[in-house]
Amino acid sequence: MVDWTTIAIVLPTLVVAYVIFGIAGFGTALVAAPVLAHTMPIASVVPLLALLDFAAAALNGFKLSDKIGKWHFWLILIGFNLTFGPMHILGLQGMPRRMHTYIADYGFDLWNMVATIGAFLIAVAMLVFVANILVSWRAHRMNPVNPGPDPWDARSLEWMVQSPVPAHNFDTVPTVSHLDEFWHRKYQENADGKVVRVSTGAEAAQPGDGTGVHLPSPSYWPLVLAAGLPLIAYGLIFNLGIAIVGGVLVILAGFGLGYEPSDDPEAHGPHGPSGDGHDDGHAHAGDGHEDAPESESESDAGAGAAGGEAEAVGVSSTASASDEPGTEGKGSADG
Repeated sequence: MVDWTTIAIVLPTLVVAYVIFGIAGFGTALVAAPVLAHTMPIASVVPLLALLDFAAAALNGFKLSDKIGKWHFWLILIGFNLTFGPMHILGLQGMPRRMHTYIADYGFDLWNMVATIGAFLIAVAMLVFVANILVSWRAHRMNPVNPGPDPWDARSLEWMVQSPVPAHNFDTVPTVSHLDEFWHRKYQENADGKVVRVSTGAEAAQPGDGTGVHLPSPSYWPLVLAAGLPLIAYGLIFNLGIAIVGGVLVILAGFGLGYEPSDDPEAHGPHGPSGDGHDDGHAHAGDGHEDAPESESESDAGAGAAGGEAEAVGVSSTASASDEPGTEGKGSADG
């Protein structure tokens, strides 16, 4: 039985929208008339919004409201069709593309007004989406509910980790033997050939403890690198000076990443329970070198103490032996 959640409604509807507007594109290509609608890019944005709804549990540790999500879907669906549907008609009526204004007597007023209303509906739908995030976040703060590692009974491996996703992702790299590996770990066929559940998502998922996982130290250089790339792109189009600044940032970030130590010598705890920057029990290279002389001196001191004790024991033994009658002579005879 299909659970008609927001995601289950969005995906088939968008497939239908793609087919309709895709076929319309073939038809309008045969007509010598400008069609104003850019439906495919917009139809690509809506699945991204659905993906954010789907992945909210993994990203934030809480699911978005399904009721508000359906309001968002219907508003954006109606607004999408009201905005871009009339543009096909306007193109066939002769309105040129990329025109910000037109003469009132040309007869373009009605469908442009409909398209404007649709655009405002899309804006309202986006506000509803933002409101859904805020309302769901507030409800989660007031009554925290852990969605678990598999809130959607999913098939793919990204739901095999805890929610929200740990910083190290997988505890160990999963061994894949099926196309839908995670699903096959939860469902199998019985002797009668029927698919039955053999484990829950929580049982099949990894615990998220990250034992033996080593993470590098936090770094700001990737942000510097990311800031330089759009400056290069913008500068190559408008001003080479801006591109040079972006190139300097990229080179600087490259050197920074190259010379940055893989572990932070001052980090104690975030990288592992041992407090040495590792989860595998190994210490930093720098810490090992610093601790080595101290360890050696402690070993030497221990060896000296042990030697002193042995010497003292030998002396006391000799003294005891010399006190016994006949021991000295026997010792001399042996010598």
